[in-house]
Amino acid sequence: MKKEKQSWKGYYEHHKASPPHDNLIKTIALYETQKTTSTATPLALDLGCGTGRDSVALLEKGWQVQGVDLNEQSGIFLEQRFKEAPYKNNFTFIQSSFETAVWDGPVDLVNASFALPFCKPNAFPNLWKKIVTSMKPNAYFTGHFFGDRDDWKTLTLLSEEAVKLLFQGFNILFWEEKEEEGSTVSGQAKHWHLFTVTAQKQ
Repeated sequence: MKKEKQSWKGYYEHHKASPPHDNLIKTIALYETQKTTSTATPLALDLGCGTGRDSVALLEKGWQVQGVDLNEQSGIFLEQRFKEAPYKNNFTFIQSSFETAVWDGPVDLVNASFALPFCKPNAFPNLWKKIVTSMKPNAYFTGHFFGDRDDWKTLTLLSEEAVKLLFQGFNILFWEEKEEEGSTVSGQAKHWHLFTVTAQKQ
């Protein structure tokens, strides 16, 4: 266990300077163009918050963020990372699996960068229902899904049709399918089949 904690700590330190994902940056910009004159602080849910690379982008724009991650080392790392930040009180860490996580709502944005495939396949339908239910009307979703030709067969893999069915009741604003040979963050060869989606709830 000690070795595992050291390994995660090293991973987080190595990747803490990684920039936020492009699809999230574009979604934040979309929200800015359509937001009302309300002075309420917008609320985001960051599933699989990890090193905080996406949470930081939201926090710096004045959002309140709830970050969910199963790994307790993520919470320890983020507590230190945000300790001196002016927005530290706008971040809440929830250590939990996605399936059992409880977060405040309704939310204005759900960010799920390379996160949802790691939900157990038999638990994914209920998780997705929980996500959609927790979103305000006109709220945004942005994130990634692994396609059915991806190498990681034990994860939740979805066909193009299945992904599109998830977004009934949404307007899809950005859609990209990518399939290529590549590698994982640890350098292992991997066939990637990836969908990137940004959508707005009707």
